[in-house]
Amino acid sequence: MASAGIVWSGAAGAASFDCANAATPAEKAICADPALSKADDELAAAYKTARAATLDPASLRRAQREWLQNRDRTDVGQNYLLAYTNRIAELTKQAQAWRALPRQFAAAKLASACFPEPEADDDATCSVEDSGIVAGAPTLRYQLVGFTEDQLRASGAVVVFAARADGMLTPLIVDYGDTGHYGKPRVFAAAGGTLLFIPGHMEGTGDFSLDELFVQVAGAWRDVDVDTWQTVLAHRLPKGLAVWKGIYPDYQKMTASTPLWRKTDGNCCPTGGRADVTLRLVGTVLTIDTLKVTLGADAAGQE
Repeated sequence: MASAGIVWSGAAGAASFDCANAATPAEKAICADPALSKADDELAAAYKTARAATLDPASLRRAQREWLQNRDRTDVGQNYLLAYTNRIAELTKQAQAWRALPRQFAAAKLASACFPEPEADDDATCSVEDSGIVAGAPTLRYQLVGFTEDQLRASGAVVVFAARADGMLTPLIVDYGDTGHYGKPRVFAAAGGTLLFIPGHMEGTGDFSLDELFVQVAGAWRDVDVDTWQTVLAHRLPKGLAVWKGIYPDYQKMTASTPLWRKTDGNCCPTGGRADVTLRLVGTVLTIDTLKVTLGADAAGQE
C-alpha cells in the first residue's frame, strides 16, 4: 500500500490510502510503480518533518495542497518522479531553514530588530512597522515587519511570541506573504473555542485575504484551515456566478459576505448578487453552516 502524499480532510497532515480504492490517474500510477510508491511515502515523511519544524504551518499546508493539485493535473510520465524528488528536496530544505532559526528573542529588541524570516529575499531590507502586546492575550507579543527592495515595499510578515519571565520571547507563529500587509493580532472567544486572529491582505486588484486563524487546543495554538470552505462555496454558487476578490469573514461572529460576479462584469463592478455565509469551526477546519445567495446588482452592491 502506498501513501497518497497528503490526503486533505481539512486538518493538516498526511494519511495513507488503500490502492484498492485508487481512483485518479495519479493514484493509480503511484500504486503501479514501486519507485513512485516509495517517492510518495518519502514525500509524506518529508511533509511531516517540515510540518514539525515550521512556524508557518498555514503557508506550508497551502503550498503542499497546490503542489498536489498540480501533480494531479499533470499527465503521468517520467517527470512525475522528478517532480517528487524536487518537492521532497524543497520540503527538506524548508525544514532545515526553520530548525536553524533562533527559538528565543530578546523582548527589548521587539520594536527595533526584525526576527529572522527564512522565506524573505536575502536582498531585502527588513524594518519593524509595529509591535506590542496581543489584544486579549497579555502573555503574547507581536511584531509586524516590512521588507523593501530597491526602496519599494515588497512583502511583509508577522511574528507572534510567548513572553517569558527572563525577558526573552519564544516565537510561536511566523506568517510571511509576498506583497503582504498584516494587522495587529488579537485573541477572542468564539463559537468553537479561543481564537488567535491575524488579519492580512495582499496588494493588488483582487485584494486577496492573507488572514490567518489559530485555535487554542490543550494550551497550544493550532492553525485553522480557512481556505477549504471558500472552495466549497465556489462549487455551491449558482452557475455563472463567482467570487473574484478576497473574502474577509468576521471570525468572532462566524459570518462572511461577498459580492458575486458574472462573466461579463468588470472587476470593479459585480452585478451577480451576494453570498451570505455562516461558518462553523469543526476541529481545526472552518466549514459552511448556512449559505444564502441573493441575486441581482442591488444585492451585489450592498456593504
